[in-house]
Amino acid sequence: MKFIERARRRRAGIYLVRTRTHRAAMKGPLWRAWPFGERENGYVGRSNYVDLRRHCHLGACRHRQHTMKDWADLDPVWWVLRLPWWLSWKWVQATLEALAIWALLPRYNVQLNTKNPRRVPPRIQRIQRAARDGSRRFSPRSGGLSMGIKR
Repeated sequence: MKFIERARRRRAGIYLVRTRTHRAAMKGPLWRAWPFGERENGYVGRSNYVDLRRHCHLGACRHRQHTMKDWADLDPVWWVLRLPWWLSWKWVQATLEALAIWALLPRYNVQLNTKNPRRVPPRIQRIQRAARDGSRRFSPRSGGLSMGIKR
């Protein structure tokens, strides 16, 4: 019965992160005149503990190996579909996540998103982040950010 009790403690869910577009972040507040809006579907994911996962994506969790995602500076807004405890099994979450990625076509998902023509690969995400930061330098030969930032 401990297995059922543990499953009941989970706060599982499928989440959608809506971000500002890369262009809107580069242009500033005057870009709001863009006819398609300044928000887009940025990332879709699943987790047994969605709030903890959000902190990890934003780089504010206690795990040292998690760094802030490259899209986290685009003013993310989180939409969460909470799942009841009896739907918090991994195979159910994986199926719902795959359906959400297929339907919403998020820009920054890597896996399960290969058919999306608007998808941005991780290497390009790092380049865009460096361009938005402005103070960091990007070295294309090293494939990452320079100035002593650990990966």
